[in-house]
Amino acid sequence: VVNEVEAAAIVPEAGGNHAQELKDLQRLAPRVVITLGAEGLLAGDIDGTFSLQAFPVQAVDSVGARDAFCAALGVRLCEGADLREAARFAAAAGALAVTRPGAQSSLPARAEVEAFLAQR
Repeated sequence: VVNEVEAAAIVPEAGGNHAQELKDLQRLAPRVVITLGAEGLLAGDIDGTFSLQAFPVQAVDSVGARDAFCAALGVRLCEGADLREAARFAAAAGALAVTRPGAQSSLPARAEVEAFLAQR
């Protein structure tokens, strides 16, 4: 999991083209997620590539978003979810995290993420 700034730094020859960055990064790791902030994410694995739009929320503080996203992604992947499903769950966790101030205090509980997704 890298954000768009990190992806550009790792593969500068891609020239900021996120699809090319993803392809280049997949040479290093077969499963890659590039987070794009309010624009969502781009991801890929051996089953293909996809993008997801960010969930629209009123952002207060983004400090805990990455932690929430990565933790939720890891949980769902460990539970056997495919990358698309895990990424959607993770995007919801990240979206909820930015609606609250702080780092640890902004991390949503699983039930909150599931309720958030059930409404969408």
